[in-house]
Amino acid sequence: MTMPSAERCNPVAEPVAIVEIASASRAEPQPRSIAFRRMHGLGNDYVFLAEQDAAAFDRRSLAIGLSDRHFGVGGDGVITVEPLDGDATHLRMRMWNADGSESGMCGNGLRSAVRFAMTGGLGDWIADSLRRVLQAGAPLRVRIGRGVVSAKAFETPEGAFEVEIDLGSPTLAAGEVPVEIEGVDAASRVLGLPPDRLLACRAALDLERERGPGGSLAGLLAWSCVSMGNPHLVLEFASLDAVEAFDLARLGPAFEHGAAFPERINVHAVAAIDAHRFRMRTWERGSGITMACGSGACASFVALRDRGSLGEHAIGELPGGMLRLAATAEGSILMRGEAFESCRGTVEPAAILARLGLRDAEREA
Repeated sequence: MTMPSAERCNPVAEPVAIVEIASASRAEPQPRSIAFRRMHGLGNDYVFLAEQDAAAFDRRSLAIGLSDRHFGVGGDGVITVEPLDGDATHLRMRMWNADGSESGMCGNGLRSAVRFAMTGGLGDWIADSLRRVLQAGAPLRVRIGRGVVSAKAFETPEGAFEVEIDLGSPTLAAGEVPVEIEGVDAASRVLGLPPDRLLACRAALDLERERGPGGSLAGLLAWSCVSMGNPHLVLEFASLDAVEAFDLARLGPAFEHGAAFPERINVHAVAAIDAHRFRMRTWERGSGITMACGSGACASFVALRDRGSLGEHAIGELPGGMLRLAATAEGSILMRGEAFESCRGTVEPAAILARLGLRDAEREA
């Protein structure tokens, strides 16, 4: 399957062997200041750090502190990146939500992590080696959570930086998403269930009232649970108006913490516009309403495609912009979109953690 591509995009060129940089020892004193970059994919923004710089701090506290939009840098979370030399894997990425919880996948973060590494975030010599990998026709391989994804980068003549990620095949078995629905065994799929089965989510909501006239679930056609390395609840509506009317701020957290979702869940209100376009709004677990969710767009594409609402490729319209999605003959899901750097500088994490009263648990243990 060929991805819908941007006009006049040229693959980024040029790498040498990548060697692992040793993480800073926990016994070493914390640096006063460290370098950061604030980057986003369609407005889903994160504070990016080199792993070796972040290693001296408790990650949960660091994510909460740096994500704070008043006292920190500001973002939907914190992402660390490090070079690897083994198993033909080039980079490792870890992502923490704004509430300090770690996630096993972040599609928008992945695209920005590739740009971070390729534009000197880990040093110019790492960036040069990654460019050589791409020029040789091979994809970059990035480890995140329990898996490895492949990536290709593109620069347009206008200066935009786009990344295409092969996220692999979706996980659909209920026990692996994970979701625990009465009457659904662990090996079965939770795809295209009718609205009246939403009670199985065991979320704190009045289903009858929400499905009535003027309710947030009026116009709901079906719902599905899909994992793209992290769990997603996809609520498919009959119209774009119904997607806009869905009360994300109120029902997003209700579903996120539903008893049927042991690892909590990301929540997406979606509707197909035609066979190759859909619209989506997101409540992201651990971060709240976000401008975009790359893995969520992939999960929504999978759910809508399974119901016949979409074809083999589509454009997802998110509040922060558009993503191009496609299914390969092997069953993988491809996602392509921007990776944008908004600013870079230095930050003093210890001062921010102290100002917010956050305990550096790793150093005190």
